[in-house]
Amino acid sequence: MCTLLTQPDTKPASVIFELKQTPHASFEVRGIDLSATVRINLLEALQGFSRTVLTHLDGRRLRVTKQRGDVVRPGTVDVVRGEGMYDPRMRDRRGDLYLKYEIEFPSNEWARTVDETVCMMTDTGVARIAAAQTRGPARGRGRRGGRYPCHRGQPVRIRRQRPDACARGGHVRQPGWRAQRPVRSAVGRPPHSKNAPRLVIAHTLSSIIMGEDFTKKKLWGGRFTGETDPVMHAFNESLSYDKRMWAQDIRGSQAYAKALVGCKVLTAEEAQTICDGLTKVGEEWRTNSFQAQPEDEDIHTANERRLKELIGPVAGKLHTGRSRNDQVATDMRLWLLDELDELESLATELVHVMAKRAREEVDVLMPGYTHLQRAQPIRWSHLLLSHATYFAYDVERLRALRARVSMLPLGAGPLAGNPFAGLDRAALAKDLGFQTVGPNSMHSVADRDFVIETLMWCSLFSVHASKIAEDLIIYSSAEFGFVQLSDAYSTGSSIMPQKKNPDSLELLRGKSGRLFGNLSGFMMSLKGIPSTYNKDLQEDKEPMFDSVDTALACIKILTGVVSTMSVRNSPSG
Repeated sequence: MCTLLTQPDTKPASVIFELKQTPHASFEVRGIDLSATVRINLLEALQGFSRTVLTHLDGRRLRVTKQRGDVVRPGTVDVVRGEGMYDPRMRDRRGDLYLKYEIEFPSNEWARTVDETVCMMTDTGVARIAAAQTRGPARGRGRRGGRYPCHRGQPVRIRRQRPDACARGGHVRQPGWRAQRPVRSAVGRPPHSKNAPRLVIAHTLSSIIMGEDFTKKKLWGGRFTGETDPVMHAFNESLSYDKRMWAQDIRGSQAYAKALVGCKVLTAEEAQTICDGLTKVGEEWRTNSFQAQPEDEDIHTANERRLKELIGPVAGKLHTGRSRNDQVATDMRLWLLDELDELESLATELVHVMAKRAREEVDVLMPGYTHLQRAQPIRWSHLLLSHATYFAYDVERLRALRARVSMLPLGAGPLAGNPFAGLDRAALAKDLGFQTVGPNSMHSVADRDFVIETLMWCSLFSVHASKIAEDLIIYSSAEFGFVQLSDAYSTGSSIMPQKKNPDSLELLRGKSGRLFGNLSGFMMSLKGIPSTYNKDLQEDKEPMFDSVDTALACIKILTGVVSTMSVRNSPSG
């Protein structure tokens, strides 16, 4: 509270308060998001940890757990959903917390405490290094003309000489450091080879321990040399919501692996290995044991990354001739076909429930209304069947929609088709249960009309659901009293015990606005974008998922309301 005293007959002036935000010791504010740096040592980065890393703004301690084998690399960013600042416009919404890991490397004198290090080198890596350092045809051979034991994948014991002779005095090479000249280590020579060459250790510490930046691990990361901004990575990723298509993505990949056998890209044995590996990946999703990694952008990259971890380099052949453009379109259609089956089944059940009640209560009379004014006497069954007719036509529209959804995009490539001859798209469509094959590759990867039609169907269904909800809300009121809702689909008042609120029907009526919003929002995203695939199309999944989920819930609730409500045999008036 501030009290201002002014002199009599003096016009008061304005008081201007200038607010300056003091930087927080741990957090940085980015809109409604927070970011913080978590410092861990090299051992924790490699072996994992579980400890409190931050104290939140409200005093809560934030604990982070990294499992053994989950290597934390420089620049790794974890996103903790809903731990940011409150949105001043929507108090029920909070931003996210971005945790960027900073790895504390040992001091420059670390090598003086190390006597020896054992490195495991593969055949390929050591052979490549040895070939570069071999001086003359006779070097690098033992008594029997064979290579060193390390060339067969055995451990190579590296004995440090003087600290200044190895790693230039033990300086730890930070990520991004580039050597001016090759760094040499004396490798223990076989006793039978007096003149064996020294192997050059060409890797920096960061490449050995940390691996490549996760940008390079992305399917598109080959030509990129810079790191992806953490905020951009979070903005660009879709795994958080498109992971619900994991089963469809695996089905599509297994079918595509079989089709690549006909192109002679894969052997039958390789295809079987890939299919078995994908089955294991699917089991991890099914049991909630799948571990997403920072470089996973979407469900496609996540599954392929995990497949490679399980079966090795042969997994890389799976993406031959395939683009995420035709892959995601295929996954979406497969997912939607499964959901359309569920929608049709539930909507048909709703019509049957309404028809059953109409038969059982055909003798119940009630006033019919126009302009909400009593007009003519009608049967209750007549009113109920009028609503059932709307839903029956909804079922017909759903069946017609299914035929347009059931079109195979896989094999269209990024936009101009699959370059490998022998890809049998008809067999691929049959294997996945599609009715037709996309007639044009550019249309196949860009078409989202099936999403629009689905959103339209959900919106129109919500119009019909809202219509019967409005009737039942009015007819269940004390002024009308024609019907009474079951307690299972009603709520009461905390202060007015006589009330029985039709919350289920009001929510049904309100959900229509949500569904209309999904439709109009995505149509605005879709209009006017250039031909073929554009990133704008990533906005297709969330409204599709939400609309289908909402429609399914509405059908279930409406079916429950209609099947459990009671009707008065002698309505008043």
